[in-house]
Amino acid sequence: MRKCSPELDNVGLQLALAFNNDGTTLAVGGEDGSLRVFKWPSMENIINESNAHSTVKDLHFSSDGKLIVSLGGSGPYRVWDISSAIALAQSDLHVPYL
Repeated sequence: MRKCSPELDNVGLQLALAFNNDGTTLAVGGEDGSLRVFKWPSMENIINESNAHSTVKDLHFSSDGKLIVSLGGSGPYRVWDISSAIALAQSDLHVPYL
């Protein structure tokens, strides 16, 4: 069996995965709270944020692919600028995950 990517070896369970609209950027979110964003298919690292949340449950790209929203396990979200890897906005509201 072929391994999918050495960049994701030994990082634990990944709960969320999203591609941008044109398929050139991949985001993965882990049970460990890490957010990782890669150029696809080269897997060049764009964002590697180990403390994005306590757990990452969902990911969504903006329609233009410049932003990504990450949703934490108990509901707080963050909006990330992909080019700078900075969280631009966040909510501390804790809501049940749907």
